[in-house]
Amino acid sequence: MNARFRIAEHFMRVRTEIHGWPGNSEATRALRQKTWTVILRCYFCHRRFTVRSVTLDRLALIPHAVECARCGALPSASPRNLIHMIIDMREEAHGETPEPDSSPPNA
Repeated sequence: MNARFRIAEHFMRVRTEIHGWPGNSEATRALRQKTWTVILRCYFCHRRFTVRSVTLDRLALIPHAVECARCGALPSASPRNLIHMIIDMREEAHGETPEPDSSPPNA
């Protein structure tokens, strides 16, 4: 068995056995299950668009992975770092369907 694998396996076992570990607390699990509506501003057309039902662990990925709903611009990993900007986020109530984003462009 590879030594790196054994070390990684050991740390994973220790990490999951620690009571009160922040990533495994009831409050953290509840926070990860909540969903959010995220309002982004496109880096290309500068118009707002909405992405719904985003969990907190995926929030950081949204500006890098979602195409603009208005113009279709995809984020780029170029040196210029062309990504969308998070403008606002709202917690979705359980069973609630958020209103569509009807704001005018550049508002």
